[in-house]
Amino acid sequence: LANCGRHFKVTARIRNELVTRFYTTCFSLSNERIFQRNQMTSNYRDDRILGIQESFGAEEGMLPLVIKEYKPIGKMSQHFHSVSKSSLVRVPIDLVGPCGLGLGLTDQSFGYHIAFAAGTGILPFLDLFDLVLESLLAPSNSPLPTKFLKKFKMVVFASFPSREDTPGIELMEKCMKACLNAKETVIEFNLRFSDQTSERYDRAFMETRKDILTQAQNIYICGPPSFNERVPDHLSHIGVPREAMYFI
Repeated sequence: LANCGRHFKVTARIRNELVTRFYTTCFSLSNERIFQRNQMTSNYRDDRILGIQESFGAEEGMLPLVIKEYKPIGKMSQHFHSVSKSSLVRVPIDLVGPCGLGLGLTDQSFGYHIAFAAGTGILPFLDLFDLVLESLLAPSNSPLPTKFLKKFKMVVFASFPSREDTPGIELMEKCMKACLNAKETVIEFNLRFSDQTSERYDRAFMETRKDILTQAQNIYICGPPSFNERVPDHLSHIGVPREAMYFI
């Protein structure tokens, strides 16, 4: 739980230029974890969300990072996407981390927490969703204490171009379904797809949800620069103090 939302500093020499980027740790998206999660959710078989992998590679010593390829300007992302797995091990890479406070949660955390995310800005939250999912499906071996599950709630407002362009969509749908089946609304998902709606997280949107937004202990914000500028301004307009906003 303490590592949810943290990141690694990755530095590599690309065409004689030293390039540094920061990438979120996503253990929930590793091949091994996907396999385990699919096994756990086999009792909730649904062709729409379940696709069990038959095999996966050795994960020991692996650090799962999600690196989205940006064309044509993504120097680091294009570099990693262009090299094969066999040649990648021979490319000098400097890793520093885990860095940052992440979501700053402990098993004693409680109350309302809000997350505003756009695109890959959802990545810092995926490991938390995975922990909640496992806790609901396997309560006898829960990684989270019952007290946390009873007293903690996160409401997620996340925007994506489409369902197909949503990182971790299967995990979120599984978590959503598990919350419904267990009648535990630990995580409430409000996913918006631009190809289906024109709704925006603007002042009008914030006004309609003023009650829960002004009561939240933490409001996490993670997305592209323009998103990270607009959302805090709209929140401030309805009276949310800046001290309650956290940029991940």
